[in-house]
Amino acid sequence: MEYKPSLKKGIFIRGSFLYLDFPSKTIHEFSSKIDQLIKLAIDGYDHNLTVNPKNKRLGLTFWITQRKLDEFWEDLENYIHLKMYHTRFEEWYVVIIKLKEKFDTSIDFKLFENHWKFDPALEKELIHFRTHLSTKHKRLGKMVGRNKPCNCGSGLKYKKCCGKKLKATFTSLKSDISKTIFLG
Repeated sequence: MEYKPSLKKGIFIRGSFLYLDFPSKTIHEFSSKIDQLIKLAIDGYDHNLTVNPKNKRLGLTFWITQRKLDEFWEDLENYIHLKMYHTRFEEWYVVIIKLKEKFDTSIDFKLFENHWKFDPALEKELIHFRTHLSTKHKRLGKMVGRNKPCNCGSGLKYKKCCGKKLKATFTSLKSDISKTIFLG
């Protein structure tokens, strides 16, 4: 599957209007979360905030990094490609916040475009990604409500994303236990 970021004119303007289309309370929450991620970025890892606006078939990711472009670009591309595949969105805006030195940052805007089609390799990668995130959330002790947005950043409700897999595992385990007790 051919997958390249778009360098069309107007990305900044289109992305800005997308961002400003959110309610002011949500924008304030984004700003607060981005500030938190910038403070966390001293750990040397990339951090991101990904959202999917309601009633729009596109995604928005804020990517915070201290690494050089050639060091993080492949990770960013893979992440966005997987997100686009998972959500079946054909447009994804990325705001890259590059931390250079203390209080010195640069911001870049990218638009990724891709036409969705089924890909068995991406299906496997998506399962691995979900399993990794589910394990990470359990390890960190993060609890999320069924009807809250999933912590993996997919933009879906937890019950329709990572919770669905967890429920299937629990149902299977419960069935195995009941068979053992009944037959045992």
